[in-house]
Amino acid sequence: MKKYKRTGQRRHAPYSDWRETDLSLLRELLDAESSLPPDAPRALVSVRLSASKAESTSPVRQELDLRLLARERGYRVVGVASDLNVSATRVPPWKRVGRDGNPIKVADPILTEAQWQSLQGALRKRAKTQPARQRGGATEFLGVLVCADCGTNMTVHRTTVKQRGYAYLRCRNCPSGGLGAPDPEAVYRRLADEVVTALGAEPVRVREYQPGVAGLARPTEGDGLKAEAARGRWVEVRNGDTFRDHWERGGRGVMADDLRRAGITCEVSRHKRPRVRAPEVRLKLTVPEDARERLVVKTDVFADK
Repeated sequence: MKKYKRTGQRRHAPYSDWRETDLSLLRELLDAESSLPPDAPRALVSVRLSASKAESTSPVRQELDLRLLARERGYRVVGVASDLNVSATRVPPWKRVGRDGNPIKVADPILTEAQWQSLQGALRKRAKTQPARQRGGATEFLGVLVCADCGTNMTVHRTTVKQRGYAYLRCRNCPSGGLGAPDPEAVYRRLADEVVTALGAEPVRVREYQPGVAGLARPTEGDGLKAEAARGRWVEVRNGDTFRDHWERGGRGVMADDLRRAGITCEVSRHKRPRVRAPEVRLKLTVPEDARERLVVKTDVFADK
């Protein structure tokens, strides 16, 4: 498998069919990635294609789609691994089963049958103890909630005591994760309420590309309005919604994406209370001066092309 690591000279996998529209979208994604916090979670993009056909998804489209997904989840793409035209067989997966109902072997096995069954049993046993997966990962508002003491991301840690599950928000650098913030769901609700109070009344602005007017006569000197109409340009328009409306429809996952894009963070501090086991959890929302400009929604003008 060919493994590609991003460098300062080339910031995408070296496929031969990159178009200018693809590169334009890539530049936009890289610009958005530069606004992520330094300790944002990292991701490796994996592109696979055994045989290029008309109905298959091109490696370029695969990479862009995966980068879009990484942007939505607040991940920093640190590399691209490509596995192209190296399939062991060109037989479709649904035809790789023998008459006995078992997969056709195309190479010597790595594990014996006994080892394989033992591994599957261990995986099934482990799966029964895992909590249900949540949209966007186990920790909501990842990259937004940070420790007030060390500045690292707050992440959910789960433990089981006497068959009862507990969840805590902990940081990465403080000893034992600091005092910990119990009940992550309560923290999420408080954060969402504070964000809506601070920014919910702001109108949603969308950055759209307005193409030039075809066939318009060449503008004369000083005819500024006609000159603007003749050439395409980016404009900001309001869609009639406030961010309160936007977040009520999209939910906390959409809110978290917007906060990461705008560079908004919330410091979490934990304070011991006399004769009370659970600490007091305090939140401090930090909104950068340019947050409202960074909240402008940028549409993908090439999405349908």
